[in-house]
This record gives sequence, C-alpha cells and structure tokens, in this order.
Amino acid sequence: MSAFVCGLDVHKDSTYATILNHEGKIVNQTRMENERVLLYLSHFKISKVGMESSNQIAPLFRQLTSKGFDVVSARAQQENN
Repeated sequence: MSAFVCGLDVHKDSTYATILNHEGKIVNQTRMENERVLLYLSHFKISKVGMESSNQIAPLFRQLTSKGFDVVSARAQQENN
C-alpha cells in the first residue's frame, strides 16, 4: 500500500483533515477536535503532513513531530492583482 499525505487546516478548537493518495485523489476528509488528530492519523500510512502556518498550529506541530510524522508548515500568500 502506498503512503498517503495529509493536509490539516488547524483552528483553535478543531482541525479539518484531508487525506490524499499518491495520485492526489481524496481518500478521506473530516473535521475533528484537535485532541483527536493523532488518533485519526494513526489509521492511515501517512508519509507527510502539511499545515498552514498560524499561531494555532504549534501544539499540534510539536505533538506530530514528536511521534515521528514528517510535518511541513507553509505560509499561504495572497496574490494582489
């Protein structure tokens, strides 16, 4: 089985997760309490986790990296036309 990637949209009390397969197709999407993210991810063979940089991600970022997840944080930029 190929590994999956996960995108996390982290908010103060909840996180929206999208799991993609190696072809970029959605495998699963769900919203959960932040405390449940680690348990949720444990059901999938995740190769990389991505999340948008914000002041909300630090606790979850630390938790996931301490459990061995490859976590990438990126800052979304708004393009001005």
